Amino acid sequence: MLTFTEINKPLIDIELFGTDTHIPPIDKVHVMDEDSFEQFTLEWLYGSKKEKYASIKRIGGAGDKGRDIIAYYTDNTVDYYQCKHYNAALTPTEYYLELGKLCYYTYVGEIPIPKEYYIIASNDVGSALQGMIDNPPTLLSNL
Repeated sequence: MLTFTEINKPLIDIELFGTDTHIPPIDKVHVMDEDSFEQFTLEWLYGSKKEKYASIKRIGGAGDKGRDIIAYYTDNTVDYYQCKHYNAALTPTEYYLELGKLCYYTYVGEIPIPKEYYIIASNDVGSALQGMIDNPPTLLSNL
């Protein structure tokens, strides 16, 4: 007859295996699709910034005019959040279109100029784009 004297505890807790607790939180962000990433950002804003804003809404998709999420202040001014979910750090060429849309639609008066404009990138902003953000004349000349 077979007897067990001692069994070592497994490295993975099988009871928790299906709950995604074995995946680090940042990796969960990386495996989201772009729509889930926008929804995640909306929920993060609601959870962490709801006292700052009167309302927050998601409008991502075609026709968003360079804004995925609009956060409204009580005086009807706004902040915009643009979400970018890529497999690598965000580059200038990947971002020019979004920034161009924002500039165009604020210039023609279709959307208000925001108090703040935030880039929410799943894999950070690359060094080239960050350099342009840190030096607006360089960004302007490259547009």
